[in-house]
Amino acid sequence: MQVPDYMGLEEAHDLTSRVETVVRRILGNTEISLHTEPCESPMSTEKLVEKLAIEVEGVKDAHEVEVAYSEGKLYVTLHAYVDPKLSVEQAHDIAEQIESKIIREVKDVEDVAVSMAPFTGRRRKGTTVDEGEIRWIIRGIADSYQRAFRVKGIVTYVAGKKRYINIDCSLTKQISIEEAHRIASQIEVQIKEHFVETNVTVHIEPS
Repeated sequence: MQVPDYMGLEEAHDLTSRVETVVRRILGNTEISLHTEPCESPMSTEKLVEKLAIEVEGVKDAHEVEVAYSEGKLYVTLHAYVDPKLSVEQAHDIAEQIESKIIREVKDVEDVAVSMAPFTGRRRKGTTVDEGEIRWIIRGIADSYQRAFRVKGIVTYVAGKKRYINIDCSLTKQISIEEAHRIASQIEVQIKEHFVETNVTVHIEPS
């Protein structure tokens, strides 16, 4: 039995139980074996929503898509980025166009919430970005801290539709923990400016 990719394990199990109940009611005493798997689709529902949003005129970028399934209905939230010079009224009109397009194109959508934000001029990269490019960007950021900061290792992986970046670095041992934390926080923020759907952790040790 194929179910939508956004359906959680609990919902899929409940649906399976309902199917078994209906079959037994029709056929009587019956042994039933159901295997559940996600529907075959060229892209995930989140990526489809992102694609639909970007197709709306005036949208520069769209990210941070969340799809929640509850009681047979789909609830969608996302961030859409537009020209910073647009008025609130113009941005609201674009948001309504995004909402209408998603409701038309995606089945079972109950509600769409669009958060509008100014586009900064840089498209942030998603989970499919090449790992070599990730390392290149991180080392470029580290260069600005080269007097006190050195990258020792980078581990990156994708799990649960999210990119994780763990960085081991060394700082000169004379730096206070307060200053070390400030530098680590700045690095995390700078890296997140390049990537969406990303969790960044900077581990610090003395050089």
